[in-house]
Amino acid sequence: MSKIFLFLITLFLNGATAAQSITVNAGLALPLGEYSLTDNIELSNGGFGSGVGLGYGIAVEYGYPIIKNTLEGYAEVTFNRNKQNSAAIKSVKNAYKADEVTGYKYTSIPIILGVKYTKKQEVGIGFFAQAGAGIGLLSFSDFSAKIDGNELIGDFKRSSGLALSGTIGASISDLFVFSIKYTGFGEREVAGEMIKKSKATGVDDAITKTSYSFKPALLSFNVGVQF
Repeated sequence: MSKIFLFLITLFLNGATAAQSITVNAGLALPLGEYSLTDNIELSNGGFGSGVGLGYGIAVEYGYPIIKNTLEGYAEVTFNRNKQNSAAIKSVKNAYKADEVTGYKYTSIPIILGVKYTKKQEVGIGFFAQAGAGIGLLSFSDFSAKIDGNELIGDFKRSSGLALSGTIGASISDLFVFSIKYTGFGEREVAGEMIKKSKATGVDDAITKTSYSFKPALLSFNVGVQF
């Protein structure tokens, strides 16, 4: 894996003096596989309903030519935000017999280096494919459930690891960009605590350590502008 990153960095340095471009994309972020299931693998480890719903993503991509009008290197940072879906929140309510539930918000930030191949047409349309690898950061906001006046809070730590990305799309007049992107974060082990706050005292009454593994992945549908 270190050889791949070294290769990508070498391409970046070789292209740094040529004409560069910046592309800003935004769109929908659709969770895939275990990341989207309402009855997630988390259930087998004592949790309930951690399904992730449809969210959004914003990306900034810096491109630099390697072979003019054909091959580019790129560096991209994406901010994705997804919330627990309604079915997952309902599952939590039923499992804990909770009066009120505030679900997790999932934030994922892949930082990617890669290469992009473009095939341009005479009518001003270009089709492209790109692939890259980098670091994927993942974090959850706190979950909370009110049960008989007491409060249950789920507090999980941030996770970082390898991220892989692949994109296909089209550009119009080297200005407007339409793309579909897959981002996978591999197998992640997430650790945290379930904290019960007492109604009577307002302090932590019980703390339970917990952890589970899953495979976050997103399919993004984006539109963008290239500068």
